[in-house]
Amino acid sequence: LYNPFDSSETYLNVGYYNAGTPLPEGCSCADCSGRIDGEAEEFFQYNEMGVAGQWESRTLSQARWACVNNQFFINIVRPQKDLPSARISWRINKKSDSTPENEVKGVEGTLSFPLGRLEQGETRSFSFQVYAGPKDYVGLSELRHDQKKVMQFGVFWWISEPLSWLLNKLHSFLGNYGMAIIALTILLKLLLWPLTAKATRSQKKMQALQGPMAKLKEEFKDKPDKLNQEMMKFYKEKGVNPFAGCWPILIQIPIFLGMFWMLRSAAELYGQGF
Repeated sequence: LYNPFDSSETYLNVGYYNAGTPLPEGCSCADCSGRIDGEAEEFFQYNEMGVAGQWESRTLSQARWACVNNQFFINIVRPQKDLPSARISWRINKKSDSTPENEVKGVEGTLSFPLGRLEQGETRSFSFQVYAGPKDYVGLSELRHDQKKVMQFGVFWWISEPLSWLLNKLHSFLGNYGMAIIALTILLKLLLWPLTAKATRSQKKMQALQGPMAKLKEEFKDKPDKLNQEMMKFYKEKGVNPFAGCWPILIQIPIFLGMFWMLRSAAELYGQGF
């Protein structure tokens, strides 16, 4: 799979989902039969791979699926039953007609598994589900075998996932992703308005107390311990918490980071006009 979209190669990778038992925490062996640090899914990015054309691999205790993907599209293969002792391999595979000035970067991945010995006349069959298409969160969720993990929403996936669902719901009503993003932003601002208002009120209270606080600092400038005691006493008398204006803002940061990662990964937006 090649990547004309993301110059940072963040999304150009080969990945897998290993449903086997997690290894002890801290394991970092390159060729293991379990899950690294308990994480079921892992993605090997282009800029983390070795020399172009050189295969690297890892053995999985119980492979559920493997994929090759870029920012907006994915090829993913899932056996009908989890494969024990499967092996995933990956390498950099640049297009043959690439030039140093116009390099087209790509990765290649394989999923293999031991077939075992076949007796004369014996047959075995294996069934696989293959998906090749856009990284559509709603569609991948409906596959019901954790394929939605390929969205790589990061640590704020628990925010990005519902926002992705809501964005598509808004699009179904409005018929335009530009309007859906605006509507989603407005909804988030309305939802967070109580926190924003509380932070603003707290900041205004602190501003109104700047004069008396400056006098205390001047009076006890040579006695820092006494100054701290007097400041705490002053805050208590005025019913003000100096940190009350911070936490409402901090709570909002993960929400907007989750929205950023969701929008960055949304294949639905690829090629869309306003």
